Amino acid sequence: MSMEMTTIDDVDDDIKELEEMLKRKRVAKAQLQAAANNQKLCAVCEEKPSKYKCPNCVIPYCSASCYKEHGTVCTKRQKPNPPTDKTTAANEAKAPENVAEATLTGCLTTTQMKALEQCPEIRKALESKALQELIVNIDSSDDRIELLDKARNRIPEFAEFVEMVLDVISWTPQTAALPA
Repeated sequence: MSMEMTTIDDVDDDIKELEEMLKRKRVAKAQLQAAANNQKLCAVCEEKPSKYKCPNCVIPYCSASCYKEHGTVCTKRQKPNPPTDKTTAANEAKAPENVAEATLTGCLTTTQMKALEQCPEIRKALESKALQELIVNIDSSDDRIELLDKARNRIPEFAEFVEMVLDVISWTPQTAALPA
């Protein structure tokens, strides 16, 4: 009768194989959950839904540790070539001057941006890490409008912040209407 001896190396190999199988299973589960919730998976750990996007290359990630890990290999998105003539550059950098133009472009006017920048209540509200994270989540979402509506309806503090912003920029349904 021949007896095979199991070595510590064999056991270690079996453990590694089992750990890899478990990781694949967690990844598959996370991918299914992310797909079911219309979310993207973290491109770094591939285990959790992403909450953020890298500001350089725009890959999705889920946490600070994944961002740090990604930072060591980030390929940095290339900046677009600068416009060739000065008029094009000036037009691209220029904010809309009036409400009608801003409404058509979906941007705020220069005056509105300055009002937001100088408002102490807005600045104070933006010190909140929770509000910062919520804004980043909404901004990085594929369905910003839906997420914005949900946040306004479900988070009273966010609804208050949005109302404060709208008051500061003097937004009304009439100023949002497209010019005839």
